[in-house]
Amino acid sequence: MASAPAPAAAAAAGPGSRLALRRAVGPGGETVALWVFFTAFLVFYVWIVRTGVPFTSSHAYSGPYGGLADAFAHGQLSLRDPPPPGLLDLVNPYDPIANNAFRHNGLHDLTLWHGKLYVYWGPVPALLLVPLQLVGVWVPQNLVTVGLGFGALVFSVLTLRFLVARFLPATPAWAVWAGMLSLALCNVVPFTLRRPAQYEIAIDGALCFGFLALWLLSTGWFGPRPSVHRLAGASLAIGLAVGCRPTAGLYALVPLTLVVGAWRSGRWPVAGAGGRRATMTALAAPLGVCVALLLAYNAARFGTPLEFGQKYQLSGFDQTHRALGHLSYLAPGLFYYVLLPPRLLATFPFLGLGPPPKYPWGLPADYTGVEMTAGVLPTIPLLAGLVLLPWVARRWDPGLRAIAGAMVATAALTTVLLAFMVWGTTQRYEVDFVSLLLIPALLVWYTALVRAPGHRWPRRLAAVAGAVALMWGAAAGLAESFRGYTDGLAAYHPQLYRAFVDAFSPLSRVLASAKGGPVIARIDSTANVDADTTANADKNWSSLGLGNFAFDLTTDRVTLTIASPGHRDALLRLAASTRRASLSSVRSSLFVGLDGAAPLARILRPSGIYDFDVELAPGVNRVVVSSDAGTLVRVTAVGLVAPGTPAAAPQAPAKRTTP
Repeated sequence: MASAPAPAAAAAAGPGSRLALRRAVGPGGETVALWVFFTAFLVFYVWIVRTGVPFTSSHAYSGPYGGLADAFAHGQLSLRDPPPPGLLDLVNPYDPIANNAFRHNGLHDLTLWHGKLYVYWGPVPALLLVPLQLVGVWVPQNLVTVGLGFGALVFSVLTLRFLVARFLPATPAWAVWAGMLSLALCNVVPFTLRRPAQYEIAIDGALCFGFLALWLLSTGWFGPRPSVHRLAGASLAIGLAVGCRPTAGLYALVPLTLVVGAWRSGRWPVAGAGGRRATMTALAAPLGVCVALLLAYNAARFGTPLEFGQKYQLSGFDQTHRALGHLSYLAPGLFYYVLLPPRLLATFPFLGLGPPPKYPWGLPADYTGVEMTAGVLPTIPLLAGLVLLPWVARRWDPGLRAIAGAMVATAALTTVLLAFMVWGTTQRYEVDFVSLLLIPALLVWYTALVRAPGHRWPRRLAAVAGAVALMWGAAAGLAESFRGYTDGLAAYHPQLYRAFVDAFSPLSRVLASAKGGPVIARIDSTANVDADTTANADKNWSSLGLGNFAFDLTTDRVTLTIASPGHRDALLRLAASTRRASLSSVRSSLFVGLDGAAPLARILRPSGIYDFDVELAPGVNRVVVSSDAGTLVRVTAVGLVAPGTPAAAPQAPAKRTTP
């Protein structure tokens, strides 16, 4: 294993290196630019959450972490609100069917144990809220998520800038700023901010404290003045990260790697006879105390230090009979986290998370927890450059080789652990490892820019390839931030979302032209804010649209967004059904028409196929579907067909009217 260089090497790294280090660690010539960068992304992060659930300082918006902080402030470990009596009366309160009504009334994913409710997420975010609650301030969970996510950005950027200034000082400034931009958009934090809940608080908190640890460790070990205090702070930060999310304990691999290297070489960051002891004590003691406290916290709640409460969750699965971890989960988990491409969409934001497409080789029977996910390689192609790490690292200082290699190892083990442990995947879990991979990938790219052998063209090729990869990754991260899990921007601010869609209508036209015809790209309903989640969708990474889908039509309008390559006369064909008894003596109709125009009407039958002529304009079109039946109408198939295509059954002529 590589050994760490002596502290004196920091001063001898080259002309101006001490000045570069000081600028990376503290104030310097780029301070104003850094403030502008951080302020801009703080505004952006706040905008993401403000276009979702509003900031409200009240118990209702504080979430489970607010409740846990309230419990801590009152000297107890369980939530102060007792479980409803009806829940405790159930034969099996963990049965997801039996407890469904209780879970959807605020108890979902809480832990029920011995008649009390607990929170299984790490306690550190709640501890941070206790002082505020003691003075009567209830912090909304979206604001907590913003603070932790922004902290993660700040410390990851500071870590990158320090490593570049210390080990690769010849890196062009534009490349460093491009890397900072990628850390802000590709770290999956913007995606988590679109639905800021307790899950995202724990994950973003672990990332925040994890990168605080890496920054303190880097500057404390390799800085111009090695500091035991910074090393102790790094150890404490890892302990706090574990207190947010136990898998963050893998961050300890980074200081462990440095310690092993120093032990082998005999060169410790702290000079003197007691340098080894001081370093190891600083790195071990705070983390050890945090882990001991966390284990005691578990034991006080559940009688065993290794039970975090997940086994007794009130979730969509009975987790008392479902063990975590199975080898059959590993392959599909790695496929979803690493390789699954995002879906191309015909309308803004043009990228959507899968699946579909699905794992192509057959899933285990109990692998039922797959949520929205996209692989990190298709969305952040710069990470592919890590395959060059074994060769590029030979040119690096041993210290950089040690810390970057440990970051990659930490990320790889985290990915494997997540894939092995859980019977599904979800995009927010990628927060745990993406930034740990991105910084070493950036360092590989920077090395190619400044140390590529031969003439200028290899460096120019590396610059162009890296810039293109970063732009794609930033665009993908930005697209993810507009949708999130629940398409929150469209749900809470439909007019703003519509303005974005219309602004990018020319690009929708280009994509529809490439597809060869109009594409039904989106479905929106005033009664369902998650209307784009269609259970029987037949779509893949290049389908651009919804594929085959179905929806329920009641008294609310449903809007279909269609991207067209040009002026087209198209036939919108719907298959719909309803119960005969529900149709009144007055004939009920199905209405279809362009948004803002008089619709066409067809008489509803208990079941049938209905064709409607629509005149499409280039780019984005919106077609409104409605009914006056006064009861549920099930639309089981929707498609665009060429005019004149015969239907499976005869139809009455359509009549243009107003519903």
